[in-house]
Amino acid sequence: MKRNIIIIFFLILTLSVLVLVTRSNQDTRSKAAFIAPTSTLLPPSLRLATTEQAFDSGQPIPIHVLVNTNGRPTVEAYIILRFDNQVLSIGPEDIQRADVYPVVNIESAGQGKLALSLFTTLEAGYAPIETREEVEIATAVFHAKKAGQTTISVEQESGLFTLRDKDSGQSDNILISTDGVTIKIN
Repeated sequence: MKRNIIIIFFLILTLSVLVLVTRSNQDTRSKAAFIAPTSTLLPPSLRLATTEQAFDSGQPIPIHVLVNTNGRPTVEAYIILRFDNQVLSIGPEDIQRADVYPVVNIESAGQGKLALSLFTTLEAGYAPIETREEVEIATAVFHAKKAGQTTISVEQESGLFTLRDKDSGQSDNILISTDGVTIKIN
């Protein structure tokens, strides 16, 4: 009886790990259609994109965060966005995680800065994230305060981080290029 319980436990554990790995691989293949042209950024890259060129005041403004790890395994995407808080606003409830990095931690949202970390936890059975093309990892839904043209930029402190080195404990930031987005609010 005890032996049967142990066998069933290991079967369930094995199936759970297989489902997580399969789901992770499928999720990194998802792509959205954006008005912004295909990226010409040198990967590994992080880019902001939108599906519309102009928005009406009061309309939600979804800004999609896209990454390309160039086939390198990453465990974290650390993103800092800057915006004009006289024109746009955002709160923690306005961040939508895509099904790529399983965990999101919002450090700050508002006052002209959005800082968030999307990451995977190997200890929980998740695999590192590798992409060979751009995939959406999150959407930040901004709200317009007034009409005008404004830019949302990706700060230099942003990064795509690899697994920690076993000897040094350090994680390399492999991010090479970034691109923000400019939007018009009517």
